[in-house]
Amino acid sequence: MTSNVLSEPFATPIDSSRYPELARRRKVTNDKWIALGVAAELVWPKLQHADRDTLHISDRACIYVTGSVARGEAASVSDLDLFIIDHLPTSVDGDQIHDALNAIEKARLISALDELRISCNFRPFSRGGEFIRVHSFQQMLEEIGAPSDDFSNSFTARLLLLMNSRPLLNVEAYNLARNEVLTSYWDRANPEDHFLPIMLTNDIRRWWGVLCLNFEHLNRRLKEQGYASTPKRRLDNLKLRYSKLLGVYSTLLDLVDRSGADGLNRADALEVFTSLPIDRIFSVSSRHADDPDIPNLAHQVLEGYDQYLAFVAKPEDELLTSLSNEESWTAQQNAAFKFHETFVQLFAATGRTSSPLYEYCIV
Repeated sequence: MTSNVLSEPFATPIDSSRYPELARRRKVTNDKWIALGVAAELVWPKLQHADRDTLHISDRACIYVTGSVARGEAASVSDLDLFIIDHLPTSVDGDQIHDALNAIEKARLISALDELRISCNFRPFSRGGEFIRVHSFQQMLEEIGAPSDDFSNSFTARLLLLMNSRPLLNVEAYNLARNEVLTSYWDRANPEDHFLPIMLTNDIRRWWGVLCLNFEHLNRRLKEQGYASTPKRRLDNLKLRYSKLLGVYSTLLDLVDRSGADGLNRADALEVFTSLPIDRIFSVSSRHADDPDIPNLAHQVLEGYDQYLAFVAKPEDELLTSLSNEESWTAQQNAAFKFHETFVQLFAATGRTSSPLYEYCIV
C-alpha cells in the first residue's frame, strides 16, 4: 500500500506582532493538518482490497486539499475543499497509467472521505457531496488548450493542483501528477534549460478571468431587489479581491521575480508552486531587501491581507450584518481598492527588475 503520510504542517514562522491574524491562522491550519493525519491513519486502510491481485483504491487515486486549508489560512469554520483524481501516472515519465476507479470504488472512497471529514469536525460537504467527483488526470492533461477546457472543471482542478494544493491521500501520486502538469506546460525537448513559460502564465491569467466571471454569474443583481448589492455578494466580492487574487497573482509575481532574460529554470518554477501564497510574497520581499520600494510594498500587501482576514473571522451572521451597513461596506470596499492598488505597484516594481515574462503577463 502506498505511503499516505500527509505533508508536514506549515512550518514557516510568521511575525505575530506584524501580522497577528496570519500567524493565528497558520497555527489553526497546522492543528487541522495534524488532526487530519491522525484520522487518515484510521480511515485510509479501509480502502484496501481483499483481492491481493488488485491494487488498493488508495494506490490508484489521489486526494488533494485546496482553499484556505491548503493556503495555510484556515479558520475554525473553514470548509474541507478538495479534488479527487484517478487514471494516474505510475512513474516520473508518465508512460504507465493506473486503471481508473470503477463506480463502487469511487463510492467507497467518497464514503471514507466523509468519515474523515466528520472525525475532524469539518462542515458537511455542499449539497450532500454533489460536487465531489473523481476527475481523470489524463483528461486534465489532454484538455490543456482545448475548447472543452473552458467549461470543464478539469481546468480548475489542474490549476489548483499546481498553484494551491496539499496532498491528503497518496503523496507519491500527488507529486508525480503535479510534476506531469508542469511538464505539460514546459519545454519537453530541453526540460533542464531556462524557459519562458508563456502558455502556463496565460492559463493562470485565464483562470483569474474565469473566477471573475463566475463571481458575476453567481452573484447577479436582481431586478426585484432593485439591483442592490446583497451582503452575500459583498462578502464574495471581498473574497475575490483578496484571497483569490492573491492565490493567482502571488504565483505570477514569484515566477516573474525568479525569471530573467532567458526565462527561469524548472526547479525555481516548482518551488513557486510548492510555496504558499503568503510565503511567495515573503520570498519576493527577501530577495529585494536592499530595494527602496519592494519590501515596503510587500509589507503593505501583507498588512492589508491580515486586516481583511481579521475582518472576515467574525461569525457569519455578524459579518453579513456588518456588510449590510453602507458605512461599514464602504470602508471595506475602499480597503480592498487600496489592497489592489498596492499589489499592482508591487507587481510593477518587481517586473521592472526582472524579465520579459512580466511583459507577457501584462500583454
